[in-house]
Amino acid sequence: MAADAAGTDRMGAAYAVPKSPSIPTARLRWAAIQPLRQTVISILNTSYNPASFSYWVAQAIRPFVVSRHRVTDDEAAEWLYEFARLEESGAYFFCLTPVLTEAVKVG
Repeated sequence: MAADAAGTDRMGAAYAVPKSPSIPTARLRWAAIQPLRQTVISILNTSYNPASFSYWVAQAIRPFVVSRHRVTDDEAAEWLYEFARLEESGAYFFCLTPVLTEAVKVG
């Protein structure tokens, strides 16, 4: 769990893209796209370092949210620094389960 839940909530709200819907199968078919298969790709990082997926995601999020003027550079820097503190204490945890949809255009 994040040491600064309020800071994490602010960063999450700043990163959120409004009206970014998931793409259910029916919507793909409506657009003449035939889903072939869907594969779950689990990503679990229990360490925060340059060899982990979550490290690079965090590096990309920081300038993005600052450029949108949703949080200050100082807030974003503190948010990023929190991950290093969590790593040092052995408390870092990141888990994501995206779904890869393979599909082809029909017609």
